[in-house]
Amino acid sequence: MKNIVKRYYRLLFILIIQFIYVNFLYGQGWEKIEPTFDPPGTYHFFSGAFFNENNGWAMDIDNGKILNTTDGGLTWHVKRDIKANSAGDIFFLNEAIGWIIYSYTDSSVLLKTENSGETWEEYSLPFYSWQIYFIDEEKGFAYRDTNYCYRTIDGGKEWQAIDISLPDTATIATDIFFIDSQKGWMQARHGEGGFSGTLVYYFLTTNDGGLTWTISNRFKNIGFTNIAFFDLNNGIVTQLIGAHYYTNDGGQTWIKTQKESNSSWELIITDSSTAWLSGFGIHLTTDKGKTWQKIETNTSEHLYDIFFVDNSIGYAFGSFNTFLKYKNTVGVTDEKIKINKNELLLESYPNPTNSTSILSFTLPKSSLTELNLYNINGEKVKTIYKGYLSQGQHSFPLVLNNLSSGTYICFIKQADKSKSIKILLLK
Repeated sequence: MKNIVKRYYRLLFILIIQFIYVNFLYGQGWEKIEPTFDPPGTYHFFSGAFFNENNGWAMDIDNGKILNTTDGGLTWHVKRDIKANSAGDIFFLNEAIGWIIYSYTDSSVLLKTENSGETWEEYSLPFYSWQIYFIDEEKGFAYRDTNYCYRTIDGGKEWQAIDISLPDTATIATDIFFIDSQKGWMQARHGEGGFSGTLVYYFLTTNDGGLTWTISNRFKNIGFTNIAFFDLNNGIVTQLIGAHYYTNDGGQTWIKTQKESNSSWELIITDSSTAWLSGFGIHLTTDKGKTWQKIETNTSEHLYDIFFVDNSIGYAFGSFNTFLKYKNTVGVTDEKIKINKNELLLESYPNPTNSTSILSFTLPKSSLTELNLYNINGEKVKTIYKGYLSQGQHSFPLVLNNLSSGTYICFIKQADKSKSIKILLLK
């Protein structure tokens, strides 16, 4: 009996230490910013995204505004007035290419930029949708319409309706996530009466880039909000209120994890085991969704969106001018900072990959930058990017689905500096 008690208190002590450590490590990184606005006013950030540490976009549906910042969120300027009566979404694929969507009654408007938001191309969509997800520059999805999601293969100019209806009642896709160009998951709500009615949530999978979807499992009267995967096997789904679930078999089975009741609005994965969740507060998992910790943020406002440029720089968007910035500098010395400012850094994740990898790199200065992919024989097979990029951290998707298995070399060059890494493609 004494041994059991000792083990219990030892376990309790370990859990307390882990909780304190996680909050120390991640909690001290969140800072509440008091931004200024042009024009002045009260803004409610419903959606937001950054394509580097300083440059970002946000949407205020209540006031019908799209805003931009170039100083990391210290000041926001209204760039566009919009007519929206539902909701909207912002999605940046890389530093140059991004989309904004918002809905009105039974139609939607899609904005696309290919120059970091300097100019936007506007498309009127003849269907209702206020969320978007893009796999690459051409392939993407718009969803939240009844019985349909919509697929584009030309960057958003034309859209194909994909029937996702289930028998007897309305079906609405509530989230989509792809791990590569072919394999993806969809979360769909099936039922009537809102969250107080009879709802069934289905999880569907695709292996052909979203042309066809197959039901993998279902849950009754559980209000799921987000789905995301770390890799082909490990993923997370979150509830609007209550416990979340994780999978380690690609979504065939889901395991409930105990967590305090909390409004869960947006989910983002930042590395192979870490994910952040916003809602009434911010929660963090560092073990692929098995356990969650609440992180102190010094705000009581609802946080509608959360976005990370990389695993050390993030932002949270909320109501009543609420804006938070995360910057993890724990363990970074002044000496290391001085060294890194002069280094050209390049890495990829996942590596090895079976289709798509994310290239992350840090530039020591603003300059013309060239990013190319070579095969093992030194032959160039793809120009990933060529153009001017600012100093700091950047990321680009590297789509390899049209290449054969093997070893490839990713080479980045800026002025007199260069860096290369090997990428292993396994199909």
